[in-house]
Amino acid sequence: MQLEAQAVQQLLDDLAAEIEQYFGKGQSGSGQHMIVKLEALRKMIETAAPDLIGAYYGYLTIKEEFGQYQVRFAWSAKRFWVFFLWQMGVLIVLLLAGVAFEAQPSILHYVYSINGLSLYLACAWWGALGATLSAIHTLYDSRLNGTLSQNMDAWLAVKPFTGAVLGLVSGFLLQITAYSTTGDYHATGVVPVLFAFFAGFSERKFLTYLQSRLGQLVQTVQKTNAKKSA
Repeated sequence: MQLEAQAVQQLLDDLAAEIEQYFGKGQSGSGQHMIVKLEALRKMIETAAPDLIGAYYGYLTIKEEFGQYQVRFAWSAKRFWVFFLWQMGVLIVLLLAGVAFEAQPSILHYVYSINGLSLYLACAWWGALGATLSAIHTLYDSRLNGTLSQNMDAWLAVKPFTGAVLGLVSGFLLQITAYSTTGDYHATGVVPVLFAFFAGFSERKFLTYLQSRLGQLVQTVQKTNAKKSA
């Protein structure tokens, strides 16, 4: 295939016009990224020794990327509202449950009569709340940037539940910390619920933190055993 500078230039201009029309005048994210790459290819043609082959294959790569984006965005547009309504429904249920819980003195009295139960319930609720808000933010951001993919289905569906579990784990971790520092099993104050919210909202950071704490615990146990054996 014989390439001509004018023909390759026209291909780049047509694709740029198509991308701008698809994303609109104020394109951002993926659209702006593709436009920048097209401008770089255009400069390759305008040099004294134009690289027509490199510009043409660059054009093919961006065209394929644009096509994949269109397919992904069309899929996410169909699935977005399903997941958005699910997360909003979970958020409403959580808020109603929190209000109902606080409005029932008999339930509060029963919960507070059991050691540690109130902390775990609060941590689970705040963890689920943080995870739900995180999922809604992820949905919104992914739709704007066209990054909502099919492999996120299960993750988005169960995120409120995983947030509740991580909230429970954070409460248990704080109780262990409270016992090791003060000798009291009960972690109190606003710190436990904020920690649980962080665990649900940013699960990756929390899991990284949890891994480091477990590593420190293992090292402590190993040192203790080494001293006993010595």
